[in-house]
Amino acid sequence: MSSDRSSSSLLSKQLLYTYEITYDKNNDGEPDEASGTDAITAVVSTIFTDPGNFLFVYIRNYCALTSTCLVVSEDTVNYVSTFQIVWLDTFENTAIAYLPYRPESNIFPMTTELHERAAIYGESTDVSTVAHLIGLFQKPTNILFKISTLGCFIFLIVLVVAKLKYKNPTTLSLFYLNLILLVTSFSHMFISAAGGLLIDRYAIEIFIPSLLGIFGTCIYIIYSKKPISKRKARHAKA
Repeated sequence: MSSDRSSSSLLSKQLLYTYEITYDKNNDGEPDEASGTDAITAVVSTIFTDPGNFLFVYIRNYCALTSTCLVVSEDTVNYVSTFQIVWLDTFENTAIAYLPYRPESNIFPMTTELHERAAIYGESTDVSTVAHLIGLFQKPTNILFKISTLGCFIFLIVLVVAKLKYKNPTTLSLFYLNLILLVTSFSHMFISAAGGLLIDRYAIEIFIPSLLGIFGTCIYIIYSKKPISKRKARHAKA
């Protein structure tokens, strides 16, 4: 095994690539094998020495994690975010999740040498009618994914502002439910983007919670604006 393919080494190099920091003791223009502590120290140092650039790269990373901005890679190992907008498609969510629903070979893109070794294992998917139907939902689902991952922070602010504006005790339970959903979703996105995880499949687990939180926030605002009777208010406080 090659030690530079270990999880800690991959994470360290990805952090350095992500924030465009070169941990290059050999002065060869390539990031050396740094420890996780070295990489984190370099990133934290950049926050204080060049906060403007760090914030710029972080926003770009967040955008890439939502699959709204394009992710590129020269070696298929380390990824770099860009500000090139992608409106309808996703990255690995499409390449991996939708692969069984497309009549294509199950061999992922790879070098010519590796492809020759893997060719004997390749198979084409026999796409059924159900698979075609699922494929029809691909674009709408991609759009919902982008909205939910981009909108979780925006709707978290909207939810808090609505709570301060509409002091309705009958909707407290709905407020706390949406607060948990949106805080969890944004925290996951925030930490992932900061940690250099730029691939959209790392955000897929918060797709449904964030979508529910956004929808629930709209419901919360609608019900909070309604006038309440004194009886309902006493019951809510009890």
